[in-house]
Amino acid sequence: MKNIFRIFLSSYLVILTTVSFLYSVESKTLKNGVSVIFDTDPTATTTAIQIWVSVGAIDEDKNISGISHFIEHLIFKGTPIRTQKQIAPDIEKLGGIINAATSKDFTYFYAIVPSSYSLKSAEILTDAVLNPLFPEEEIEKERKVILEEIKRKEDNPQSLLFDEFYSHVYLNFFRYAQRVIGTEETVSKLKRDDFLSFHKNFY
Repeated sequence: MKNIFRIFLSSYLVILTTVSFLYSVESKTLKNGVSVIFDTDPTATTTAIQIWVSVGAIDEDKNISGISHFIEHLIFKGTPIRTQKQIAPDIEKLGGIINAATSKDFTYFYAIVPSSYSLKSAEILTDAVLNPLFPEEEIEKERKVILEEIKRKEDNPQSLLFDEFYSHVYLNFFRYAQRVIGTEETVSKLKRDDFLSFHKNFY
């Protein structure tokens, strides 16, 4: 059983996946338009904290294709008050896990921790998502990682078929057709200012 604490950083996209162990769900909208959904289970020993952002590949111009996924890689690399070693490692020291994922129309970040550390973990996760520094050295490290991911994807027939399928299904809406991971050309050209601007606009 898990408590679920979700923060939606968008006033226009609210996602709640109903599962069998939901107990008492409360939903509140903050003054800034952010929807917060709580699901509580008094017997739970772990808490799942999720932050969903209404941004993904469909929000990207062709010249910055892949930027949402790139930001997902960079989000845990440090904030003005935390170093990289004080984000994921600190969650793990509490006995938790932390990760993220990007899709066509959303990006989400999550941590699963012992319930006694839920507030501390929520504070760390929220700080990481809202206040990333995007250090230049980490951008270059992650650029190499993503370019390698792109090469692996292009060597995978199933992935190529999936991309080809999307290009035909969404022929008249190129943003749904473009890949979440971006292309070697676009990922190679992204600069720190691009990340700062995109993050400011959507987060």
